[in-house]
Amino acid sequence: MNILVIESSPHRRDSSNMLADDFIRGAGEAGHTVDVIDVAHGSMHPCLGGDVCRRTGSYVQRDTLARYLHLEDLGMVLGTGCGTTDATRESNHREEAYRFGKNLR
Repeated sequence: MNILVIESSPHRRDSSNMLADDFIRGAGEAGHTVDVIDVAHGSMHPCLGGDVCRRTGSYVQRDTLARYLHLEDLGMVLGTGCGTTDATRESNHREEAYRFGKNLR
């Protein structure tokens, strides 16, 4: 399976990225291909409102998200209650993220 991980934290090595890394490790071990985009630091542009996408079926913007428009959402990893990287390390969220990635079918 091809999996897209969307990272959105402005902090490159924070709790969110730590959980994403654990998920990616599990998914990789299960044989999945994982692609990661960082929307906080990537190139994204707002809709121009020209209605071209609806009329032509083609996305006008050529940004980071353009090639991912037709994916199926299979879930997300959330580390609620983890305000710091230390809290995330001490929680069970990292193991849950890893297992989620490992068990995707």
